Amino acid sequence: AECPPGDGPLLHAHQFTRETFFCLNGRFKIQWGDKGENELFLDPLDMIAVPPGVVRRFENVSDETARLLVWINGDSEEAFNDIDHPQIEADRLAEKFGDETLEKLRGIGVSFEAGVEDSRDAAE
Repeated sequence: AECPPGDGPLLHAHQFTRETFFCLNGRFKIQWGDKGENELFLDPLDMIAVPPGVVRRFENVSDETARLLVWINGDSEEAFNDIDHPQIEADRLAEKFGDETLEKLRGIGVSFEAGVEDSRDAAE
């Protein structure tokens, strides 16, 4: 991933794949937890792996374009289409862009059910 300063994805989870981050240059903040409440920083040559089902994100916190090598490992080809977002990201998107935009995202299959407190976990 090549990211300008301040850039990175929304909080998300991969339910069936492990994601490994290796900092090539710059500095990245790695957050995890349903609300991104845990964090650490990767400097060049630092690495961390996040197991399946854990909500995570990364952000370039340096003042230059930075690069992060990202491996996503799973057991099958179907496992690679397993991205889910926590409800907190739905709330942030609705606040920033409005409920109509959020509903359009849901309409194209973007899911906001990741995390420990989601309905799938409660049903089990």
